[in-house]
Amino acid sequence: MIISLIRHGRPAVDYWTRISAAEFDAWLAAYDAADVDGSLPPPPELRDALSDCGLVITSRSRRALRSAEMLGLSARRVVMDDVGETPLPRKFPWPVAMAPLSFTVLARILWHFGAANGLETRREAVDRARRLALRLETLAGESGHVAVVGHGYLHRFTAAALRNSGWSRTRTGRGYWSLSQFQKPDAGAAGSG
Repeated sequence: MIISLIRHGRPAVDYWTRISAAEFDAWLAAYDAADVDGSLPPPPELRDALSDCGLVITSRSRRALRSAEMLGLSARRVVMDDVGETPLPRKFPWPVAMAPLSFTVLARILWHFGAANGLETRREAVDRARRLALRLETLAGESGHVAVVGHGYLHRFTAAALRNSGWSRTRTGRGYWSLSQFQKPDAGAAGSG
């Protein structure tokens, strides 16, 4: 059984023009609405690693849906709400204009320290990732190889949950189009030897 966690492709947004803290909410909305940058397609080795995939799961986000489409896999596709990214605080005071990526890092740090502002907390996201890992294990048992095209932060929590339940990481990736892959012997195969 194999579970592949793939981060979506790079959204086509401006990452470098400085913005104020008050503009961060609008930038995140543009990020969420953006298509995937077509000039940075999925690498061929990623497609090769997913060639035997029986099921592709995505979040509802445009970037995840579009990324799954760009992979061009023949596997059945399913949208699952539990695959959505962990939220970021969108409004907080900050005196200096910065690049949007800097605000993203700052917002993620604030979220880690409890500034969820009514959004899903870190603890709730970890619990969601644990439930997702259990569901993925069931689906991998049914289809052999499940791919999840989703989001970096939730993938980190899901990867930890998979490792804690006995899955071995066979590939590690970071960044857009990254692949982290996990394997676990099939219960039937393990008992038949």
